[in-house]
Amino acid sequence: DALLAAGAQRAPTTAEWMIEARAAVADTAWWSCPKAAVSSQGVVAFLSAELQVGARRVADPGTVYQADDAPGLVLVERLLQPIYLQVPRHGHAERRALVALLRSVLQTAAGDSSTILQETTGFVRLYASHYLCISCLAVLAQLKRQLPKILLEVGCDDAWSSWRHREAEAKHVLRVGLQSESSV
Repeated sequence: DALLAAGAQRAPTTAEWMIEARAAVADTAWWSCPKAAVSSQGVVAFLSAELQVGARRVADPGTVYQADDAPGLVLVERLLQPIYLQVPRHGHAERRALVALLRSVLQTAAGDSSTILQETTGFVRLYASHYLCISCLAVLAQLKRQLPKILLEVGCDDAWSSWRHREAEAKHVLRVGLQSESSV
């Protein structure tokens, strides 16, 4: 609802990229439980992008990001500031994905980076396994300010309800320990 209030438009149907993103995230975070899935460390993000940066192209067909509180490149991180609310939020998966993308754009850019950022075109698609917190919404707004000519598509789920509807798959069964030959 916050994105709609800010002028975003609802897509008429679930986009094909969202289906791919959900599957990639489910494969990565299949072990998660509802409580972990809604925590800062449990939300998983998927980002794909195709951007024209001056005469060069930045493409990411789809990468899954998990939360990580390790510090990154300070200069790029300053372009997308988290909001500190009760806990540090700089390591949220959604922000990590967008910082990584912005880092790629800046590494690709030749010349004045502020001019290049303002002229960059293309699309960015971000999916999160749980709805975005206020800090991640602020980071989206900052990204759009840095890259005003891009199309930014954002999708998310409510991990409390979507986790309950996941199907267990054989590839998500782990065996730990030694097995006798007769049990193999």
